[in-house]
Amino acid sequence: MLAINKTVDINEDLSALIQSIDKPLIFLVLAEAWCGDVAQNLPTIHKMVDLNPNWQMRIVWRDENLDLMNQYLTNGGISIPKVIVLDATSFEELTVWGPRPAEVQAMVMDYKKDQKGIPYMEFVKEVHLWYAKDKGQRLQGEWKAIFDSLKGS
Repeated sequence: MLAINKTVDINEDLSALIQSIDKPLIFLVLAEAWCGDVAQNLPTIHKMVDLNPNWQMRIVWRDENLDLMNQYLTNGGISIPKVIVLDATSFEELTVWGPRPAEVQAMVMDYKKDQKGIPYMEFVKEVHLWYAKDKGQRLQGEWKAIFDSLKGS
């Protein structure tokens, strides 16, 4: 996560959008330190949250909070990270994101359907290569759409 934190920059348009949202929010993140998708996505999400003084992020461990995790399954699985965005005043759930950008999620689902003889560790390398090339841009695009909708609500 530290290496990724050094390489990811929040783009200017997204940064301006984040800073323009007055609504106090809580980003509740279900995660585990050993998870590759957590390591790839959490630094960017944390940088976004840090741009707005009205926002806070709380991380809860998936394996210690299975009752909560079971409310946010992905295709029946306990995939992480899951980010639950709450209104900080009413604690109303505003949106949920996760466990990974849509393009990577499609790669994972395709692999689960048909591994095509590709060993799991080679697939993991392919996913991490995708993340390295993308540098958090698709993740930021997905969050821009979320923040646009939150600003309008």
